Amino acid sequence: MSITQLIVILVLALIVLGPDKLPMLARTVGKALAEFRRITGDFRSTIEGEMHELERATALKEIRETFPEHVHYDLQTQEATIASSEPPAPPAAPVAEAEAPRPSEKPSNGDPTPA
Repeated sequence: MSITQLIVILVLALIVLGPDKLPMLARTVGKALAEFRRITGDFRSTIEGEMHELERATALKEIRETFPEHVHYDLQTQEATIASSEPPAPPAAPVAEAEAPRPSEKPSNGDPTPA
C-alpha cells in the first residue's frame, strides 16, 4: 500500500467512526496484531524446533548406518565391543597366592605337617 492509500483509509475511518471511537479501534487493532505476531512467532519456533529434531534424527540414523553391525559401543564406558554368536566367557577365578590355614582347621602346635 502506498501512503496515499493509507491516508484515504484513515480519513474514511475518521468520517465513519468519528474521533471518539477511532483511538479505541486503533488500540484493538494494535493488540490483535501483537497477538498475531506472538502466535506466528510461537508457531515458527515450534516448526524450527521440529525441523532441527528431524535433522538430528536423520544425521544419527546416517551415522548408525556407517558403523559395522557387529561393533557395539557402550556410551557410558566409551569402549567398543564386538558382538558374536558365542556366549561370553565366564570371568577367570582369582589365583590363590599362598594357601593359608582355613579357619576350620586346627592350628599346629609347632609339629611339622606331613607333606
